[in-house]
Amino acid sequence: MTAPVKNVVKLSAAPPQVKVAQEAKLQIFQSSDAIPGTLLLGTFDLKGPMKGGAPGGDPPATIKWKPGGANPLAIGIAAAKGITLAKSERAKISDQTVRAQGGKDHEDQIPTFAKLKGGYSFAASDLDDADLIGAAGVKGLQSVQSFELEIGGTKQRCCFLYPKDPQGDWLYEELTLKLSFTLHVPKVDGSGEDTWSVDGPEIKWATHEFTQDASVSAAQLKTALTAEYGNPAKSPPLHARDYGALFSGASPICAALAQACRDAASFVDGQIAAGAGFNLTANEVAVTMMCEGASTVIEQAIAAGKAPADLTFDGYGDLGIDSFVTRWRNDEGHLRDYTNATLAGYINANTHLRQTTKNEAGDWWITFKDLTLEESAFAVAAIWAWAKEKFVQDVADAAVMGNWTTQADQIPAHVQYFWTTIYFNTKFPRDTLNHRGIGYHDLRWLNEDDHATYSQMEKYNGNWRTATFRLFCATSGL
Repeated sequence: MTAPVKNVVKLSAAPPQVKVAQEAKLQIFQSSDAIPGTLLLGTFDLKGPMKGGAPGGDPPATIKWKPGGANPLAIGIAAAKGITLAKSERAKISDQTVRAQGGKDHEDQIPTFAKLKGGYSFAASDLDDADLIGAAGVKGLQSVQSFELEIGGTKQRCCFLYPKDPQGDWLYEELTLKLSFTLHVPKVDGSGEDTWSVDGPEIKWATHEFTQDASVSAAQLKTALTAEYGNPAKSPPLHARDYGALFSGASPICAALAQACRDAASFVDGQIAAGAGFNLTANEVAVTMMCEGASTVIEQAIAAGKAPADLTFDGYGDLGIDSFVTRWRNDEGHLRDYTNATLAGYINANTHLRQTTKNEAGDWWITFKDLTLEESAFAVAAIWAWAKEKFVQDVADAAVMGNWTTQADQIPAHVQYFWTTIYFNTKFPRDTLNHRGIGYHDLRWLNEDDHATYSQMEKYNGNWRTATFRLFCATSGL
């Protein structure tokens, strides 16, 4: 986000008043090339002696734009002593929405000006302030994309506005919002009012879609992903894993692995009900398999010159699907629908199964053992789709998101991947989504990339796996 060059805006004046008015009305408007029309954001009633207003000079109050400082977005009214904010009204328009805050610092009490971004969730703008707070990571209006107006020591927050159905191709690109101000001062003789209008600052909200991923080299992207998801000052910093060679190498295992992921994704995607609001891709299956531990089995098999048929995988140690059989038998979600006949046959015949040792969450489950490469891909695809569906349902559930419900398929693919990872790997993902909001994705992992130390930390896992997913999609995608 950038601040304007000028921070004091001088307005052209209407004819001066003979006497001094004791009140005025300030209106603040927003416009953008991406959002149709000029929208009124708020109306603010001022009280006190409105001195000044000479032709060609300043109005009774000079509007100041104060970038940075204690508030990332702050507009102050520098006026004569005694002018106060008597009343304020944030615009509440039925066909407009407000946007949750996003960016690396969206949870900070005082976010860093340059790191703010628009978030992924929207709520109706005509809701009362209290109805916007308390769910989906929105702890106050400072968690909403907004600015703060200060007059005479009184502060009032005002929200930017978006269309009723805001998601679109433009949404996660860089967005410029332009403010303008109009000051209305009634004539003391009751014959009308004097009005001053001026263009205000432009606010640039940074991109969220990361459309540059495929346009830079792998080395450049790896550096960018470390800066986005980790802390470059740490040694080693969080980084994306590069699994591309496991899918494109000369070994027959590489081609078999790629085809297994494609076949598994195609099968499961075909089982997802129409209107479910999500799909499944081969990239998701491939990256999840590798991140969960299958990469080690495959690397060792390639080094030993083995054939695809020689590979076997354990559900817990190699695939991270330790709860699969237990959840299938409990008929959770649509897991049975996403499971192919071979895996269902193993469960029904009680073969290729074992009880896990106590996992990271302290649970005991029944999972698969001795699965082939193809069976492993189908198993990962099935339970990944089960986890993704839970996220899709929760992000659209007011019991979780309050008034910030969102359709998951309108969220960027890598953010969907982050949250599916949370649902795939953690015990209480619904509570995390309620408390943190979708923008939890944006927060960096500030410690070292140390899997042995941090493997049970949801944010660590979510960040390095999502960075890996983005790298794979951009450089080696299936």
